[in-house]
Amino acid sequence: MVVFSPLATDPRLGDVVVRSATVEARTSFDAYGGNVRNHDLVVRAVTADGEPIVVCVEAKAGEPLGATVAEQARAGAKAMHANPNSNASARLAGLVTRLGSSE
Repeated sequence: MVVFSPLATDPRLGDVVVRSATVEARTSFDAYGGNVRNHDLVVRAVTADGEPIVVCVEAKAGEPLGATVAEQARAGAKAMHANPNSNASARLAGLVTRLGSSE
């Protein structure tokens, strides 16, 4: 049993227990076709209450993390204009809803 103590800065995450850690993990994050996501590290853990937590790490050194949500929304609209069958906007909307982000 390993406790990931850096997460202890948030009281809800103080007693997180790491169940597994996978280097160079490949995951699919929605039902749309296309490429899988390559993560540098994926950590699966649980809180003291048994709630699951997944932390995906993208390590960067001297390179950008990518587009902001707003920039990606503009790119999705452009993709939809170029190809009405594009799922770019729907994929982004689904991720924003699931992750609770709008920035």
